[in-house]
Amino acid sequence: MKAGHFAAITPDELPAFLAAMDKNDARLFMPTRIAIRLMLLVFVRTSELIETPWSEIDLEKGEWIIPWHRMKRGKLAVNPDTTDHHVCLSRQALDLLRELHTLTGSGKYLFPNQRDHEKPMSNGAILMALICD
Repeated sequence: MKAGHFAAITPDELPAFLAAMDKNDARLFMPTRIAIRLMLLVFVRTSELIETPWSEIDLEKGEWIIPWHRMKRGKLAVNPDTTDHHVCLSRQALDLLRELHTLTGSGKYLFPNQRDHEKPMSNGAILMALICD
């Protein structure tokens, strides 16, 4: 099977997606809701977001430094990219992270697994939130 791209929202589909997200907001677990909103703001892979420990986030500087070994190109067997990824956090992203910190800031991960806080949130949590009506 040939590798391909995952489904993506087109610019024309974005308003309807945002409206559906707002409509379903109340039924989502708060960290899941924040994760989806952060993905729209910071454009990182789902795994990079949900596996983020609080130690990578600097709320004062408005910066998130993802170590190279957590990045897709850093995991290459041959010639990995050993450059850390710096994400400048917008005011909106910082507001979401501060809200999230009140919920999960005492643990290791931004998005801990609901059953086992020593593990990150499941990739499926975000997927299910996006595909369920």
